[in-house]
Amino acid sequence: MTTYVRRDWIPQNEYTTPIRETPVYCNSGIIKVVTKEEEKISVGTIRYEEFENEEFQYIISPFWSVIDTLSTKVFQGIPGIDMGLRLECYYRVNYEPVFITERTPGKSREDLWELLESVGLDYYDRLEWLIRTDLRAAIDNLIVERQ
Repeated sequence: MTTYVRRDWIPQNEYTTPIRETPVYCNSGIIKVVTKEEEKISVGTIRYEEFENEEFQYIISPFWSVIDTLSTKVFQGIPGIDMGLRLECYYRVNYEPVFITERTPGKSREDLWELLESVGLDYYDRLEWLIRTDLRAAIDNLIVERQ
């Protein structure tokens, strides 16, 4: 079976148009679905890139060949991503994707620094916090682990 991945999609706005410069900072993790039996199945990667001009982007890259084998009871998609487009990479430029915002503490959270310190962070990096924490979103069975 050949897995279909769309490579001809044209970005619709500034939030989905990738920054093609060289980043000054990068971080990445593997998105995994955790089954009822506690098996972890890799379904994609998430990458954060920061640039010299203070712009940033997240890149979510689904593993379509794996996703296509999973039942909807196991994997319902990545929140905030239109999986129906079947893109090779989904870009979120200069804003936090839903996948990150619903799983990580925001800058205005009162106990932000305590949460960061609890996983050994002394700087604000939402993706790194997500990678280091054992907390899970109540809405699905997805986690992020170090790549």
